Amino acid sequence: MYAQAQKRRCWEGYDGELTHVTKQPISWRKRLPADKFAWRSRAWVRSTSGVYMHIAIANFLLWRYG
Repeated sequence: MYAQAQKRRCWEGYDGELTHVTKQPISWRKRLPADKFAWRSRAWVRSTSGVYMHIAIANFLLWRYG
């Protein structure tokens, strides 16, 4: 119970930022053609779909363990 209350206090005040960074990738996805998900600007960088997976995993870990 105490840990949940402490975690809740830790995130207070970040609702606006969270809403913004959550909606950004969704709006980008809606504008991105499906055939561009494998695109990379260079051979050694993440593909577009790799960037989305990175964001999803980071957000999951942040909420799970942050």
